[in-house]
Amino acid sequence: MRAVTACTLVATALALSGSRAAAQPTAAAAQTSAAQAPAGPAPASKKPAPSREPGRPHSFELTASLLWFAPSSLGTRDANLTSNNNSGSSYRLFTASGEFENAAGVEVRAAYRLTKRLAIEGGATLSRPGITFTIANDVEGASTFTAAGETMSQLFVDASLVVSLSSRGLAGGRLEPFVEAGGGFLQQFHQQGGVLSGYYATDSGQVYHVGGGARYSLKRTKSGPVTGYGLRFDARYYIRHGGFSFDGGTTATFVAGGGLVIAF
Repeated sequence: MRAVTACTLVATALALSGSRAAAQPTAAAAQTSAAQAPAGPAPASKKPAPSREPGRPHSFELTASLLWFAPSSLGTRDANLTSNNNSGSSYRLFTASGEFENAAGVEVRAAYRLTKRLAIEGGATLSRPGITFTIANDVEGASTFTAAGETMSQLFVDASLVVSLSSRGLAGGRLEPFVEAGGGFLQQFHQQGGVLSGYYATDSGQVYHVGGGARYSLKRTKSGPVTGYGLRFDARYYIRHGGFSFDGGTTATFVAGGGLVIAF
């Protein structure tokens, strides 16, 4: 009986040790398979939001400005008659000269940024300068006098190349100085003869300009098509070729002003 009991205990011990040995490889195999299993897909990263910085490449700007036109000469010309002397020289009756008075103007410009520092823009500028004329050298000895003439409407339609002087700007990036140069079309409309008659004559020509100025950023927006608002200041020197003048030559004028910029 004791022999039977001893055999039973030995058999039980052997069975338990075998089951433990079988369980250990199973756990090790599970750990190995888990380590070799391919990792799951990484979470998709969000795309960076498109830049809303005003003045970035391939962006647009609209500007509306008020301008001041300085007085400018329209040239001088003699009023001559053909004399009856043998040389056939002219007989001067008097000398007439003219001037555009200073005037206010309005302007709208649209710009496209090719790069951060280079832009092309087009615009239309309208002003209504008055004309004064001076009569001098009268053949009868009359005193020189100056009088007011007509008021003319003057339109510039031109295109410009604008170059920013700094890629980062000044005043913390808010102030952007620039230079510009361009040319375009000139149209002048002479005074109306009556309310319903329209303008009785027009003159046309070309206009060229060089100048510079600065943009100053006021506010940047976080959403919507408009990316920011700012101010713009311009100073230009215009040369008019053709158009109205007393002597048929070129005329020039200085223009300065400022307005509101809307960036897209």
